[in-house]
Amino acid sequence: MKTLKINYVIDLLMVMFFAIIAITGVIKYFFLEPFAGRYQQYYFLGISKYTWSVWHDYAGLILLALIAVHVVLHLKWIWNMTKSFLRKKEGFKTSPEL
Repeated sequence: MKTLKINYVIDLLMVMFFAIIAITGVIKYFFLEPFAGRYQQYYFLGISKYTWSVWHDYAGLILLALIAVHVVLHLKWIWNMTKSFLRKKEGFKTSPEL
């Protein structure tokens, strides 16, 4: 039961950080990039473009770490599924190529 709770928390955090990445990415692309100048500072909702970028970048790094943890927690399942796909079943005949 403890593993289920850990998986739930990891998955919930992954969804949260994905949402942060998606929202900040949309804001940067549609509301800040069209006005981007080399030496000008732009704001959206009172927050600078730099701050939006920092949130976006750190959320991406945290999501990357959470994905790595998620994959490590599911290595046994990944291994078993890979073996089951690669294993040939007895009595299984392949259809002729068309």
